[in-house]
Amino acid sequence: MKTLTQDEFEGIVDDEFDRSEAVWTKINTWLERGDGVAIYRNEDLSHRDVGLMQFISFGSEAAQIETLEPPKQLPDIGGAINWRYQLWATFRR
Repeated sequence: MKTLTQDEFEGIVDDEFDRSEAVWTKINTWLERGDGVAIYRNEDLSHRDVGLMQFISFGSEAAQIETLEPPKQLPDIGGAINWRYQLWATFRR
């Protein structure tokens, strides 16, 4: 797991979401309240979505993951079973 710089983080978000204004609005909401962003990646080599990333807020009671540090494996949140997703990187302002 690595900690991303501002430039690295912005590049990954823009690449993954084609510079989506709606995505940046959501991420900026997380960052403005002091949350971090955990990036999980599908590491299941036998799955058709291998390499797919999930961006999750962490660090406050309002975050998707309320703990100060994100777990190594993405918890089953939002009705999804997420065992394939492993923590790949984090970002904090």
